[in-house]
Amino acid sequence: MGLLALQRLTSLQRNRRQRQRQIRPQIRSVSSVAKRKGSPCQHDGDGGSQAAKIVRCSTPDLPEAMIAKNYLKQITENISSHSTLGQSLTWLQIAVTPGIEELTLMLCRSDKKAYSVPCSVFSDGVRNSIRCLKLSLCSFRPTAELGPLRNLSSLSLCSVLISGDEFECFLSNCPSLAQLDLYGCNKISCLKIPGELQQLRCLKVNGCRRLLVIESNARNLSSFILCADWVKKLSLGETLQMKNLSLQRANLVCYARTELPSTMPNLEALAISSHYEKVNTPTLPTKFLFLKLLTISLVSGWTFCPSYDYVSLASFLDASPSLETLNLNVAQEHMKHESVFGGLSQLRQMPERHHGCLKSVKITGFSSAKSLIELTCYILENARSLDCLTLDTIYGASSFASKNSSGCIPMGNGFLVECHQLSKGLLMEAPRAVMAIKTYIQDKVPSTVKLTVVAPCSRCCAGGFEV
Repeated sequence: MGLLALQRLTSLQRNRRQRQRQIRPQIRSVSSVAKRKGSPCQHDGDGGSQAAKIVRCSTPDLPEAMIAKNYLKQITENISSHSTLGQSLTWLQIAVTPGIEELTLMLCRSDKKAYSVPCSVFSDGVRNSIRCLKLSLCSFRPTAELGPLRNLSSLSLCSVLISGDEFECFLSNCPSLAQLDLYGCNKISCLKIPGELQQLRCLKVNGCRRLLVIESNARNLSSFILCADWVKKLSLGETLQMKNLSLQRANLVCYARTELPSTMPNLEALAISSHYEKVNTPTLPTKFLFLKLLTISLVSGWTFCPSYDYVSLASFLDASPSLETLNLNVAQEHMKHESVFGGLSQLRQMPERHHGCLKSVKITGFSSAKSLIELTCYILENARSLDCLTLDTIYGASSFASKNSSGCIPMGNGFLVECHQLSKGLLMEAPRAVMAIKTYIQDKVPSTVKLTVVAPCSRCCAGGFEV
């Protein structure tokens, strides 16, 4: 689309002055034709957007055909060489017109250099109307002279070269911003969210390899997702409005149980991922009174700390009287915890609790670890409202064998068996996990609870195992 438009633009610029009076009425008629009932526009039966319909109404050989005042704007530009940069800049300035509400720019070059989005693209009319801006694979160097984007409510930057100071300056000019997404913006080492962003509700940060500090003064932030465990300092300021939190870093589980109930008392959804957890989760009197969805990932590529007691995670259940869904990921390549088959000690008897709201529990990477079996039995004995329990012993290994229409092979007694290509460590542990389920858990499952066990098939474990 970009190269063809640029070729046409070169020839059109020669006689643009002569055709200017003809072009302008066509541009003005675009909006009115789209709004008019019974419009003669031809459009596909794919439920396309208003912008797509408008393009089909316009003259196809004009760059202005991409212009749709007050409607969706999406522009994807592929730049193959330095010789096209000047033409592309001209094309952008023509296409991005006052009245635009949504703009998506993906600027790719074959030489892997970042193409810079000029601030001149954001004229007064564009800044006053734009509501959604998405920039990808480019360089953006905003200055204070750019001026405010008063109606911008959604901003997404993906692999954009922009410094922390430049970004802070840009954000201070976006008072209506409600959602901010950052993906792989590797020039930012310090992310500061200014206090002017009183409308900011959702903040997502993923990647950004040089990011070390996050400081937010947005008082009404209610959803924060951070996937960058190298961040050294995290300050979210006022967090009473926080309802959805997702964090990833080392030693996070203990921190979440200790600090979050008091600093974020209104949490409704919490997802925490820790690749290194040495200290057991403490039992404390503080509560997550409104927490309904809890996801805990204790994942490491090789093996998790063998001394960690999975039973200590019951502290989260005791602290969350409104909890409805629990997702626990304990996947590891080699299970080094004490196995339920490894000694003569009996399962611990836990104090009786009542978890009257818990309905769904899924444990991914389920193993024969004794403390994990004890935690599962604790849940079955105390979650009287439980509807379904899923124990996945192969945690998403890639499938290579044929399955039935449902994707699984029924084994009976609530078991589902899948054929997968499994690692050596998993081939040894998964059958033990299945045996532990049959021996210690299956008989404790009430008839009202649907038990689903995802396990390797006999083809994957043809060599058998010993317990």
